[in-house]
Amino acid sequence: MEDDTGAGAPQAIWINWAERILSFHRVDGYERLEFSTSQEKLDYVFQMASGGFRIQ
Repeated sequence: MEDDTGAGAPQAIWINWAERILSFHRVDGYERLEFSTSQEKLDYVFQMASGGFRIQ
């Protein structure tokens, strides 16, 4: 299994649009979204959580 947490690794989250769930870990069936920086990723997560997405 790939580990996306190493230095230089793309910053990714996985999203299930139908169930409105965000995950910091790969989940089969979820769409992978990549970000260039950790800050960009967290900004997106906070924006989506404010809009009703759950985080797992």
